[in-house]
Amino acid sequence: PSGTFTGAPATTNSNGQATVNYTVGTSAGAVTITASVNALNTPIAVTATAGTPATATIGGGNNQLGTAGTTLPQTLSVVVADQYGNPASGVAVNFSYGGAGGSFSYPNPATTDNTGTASQLYTLPPNPGPVNVSATASGIAAPAVLTETGQ
Repeated sequence: PSGTFTGAPATTNSNGQATVNYTVGTSAGAVTITASVNALNTPIAVTATAGTPATATIGGGNNQLGTAGTTLPQTLSVVVADQYGNPASGVAVNFSYGGAGGSFSYPNPATTDNTGTASQLYTLPPNPGPVNVSATASGIAAPAVLTETGQ
């Protein structure tokens, strides 16, 4: 991950402390910053986390065909990311079939894992036809829409 420093190099104050500011870049992940004075090096661990959720995209399970009234073989999954594409973990994702019928196997909303993925198993309604399943999360303008079809 990238980032920028303000106030580097720093000069110690009367207490022997030096201070700089570090602003994380656009990539989430672990960063090790090393403070150096002569031959003394001190590593400082920093973790940059994803920002506010901005997008939800289809991760898998889209465009499945199944027998009406049965559970689809693949989970429906969406990936939630921040404005820079970093996966956002711990985000509540609500799956909805828009009144078409059917049911979900797991409690709703689903929560994203460390890869930003939320998943749900879907049982098709008893009547054949297409069903649009929307996945939404707070702060995301456009839902991810998966289309499933019962035969």
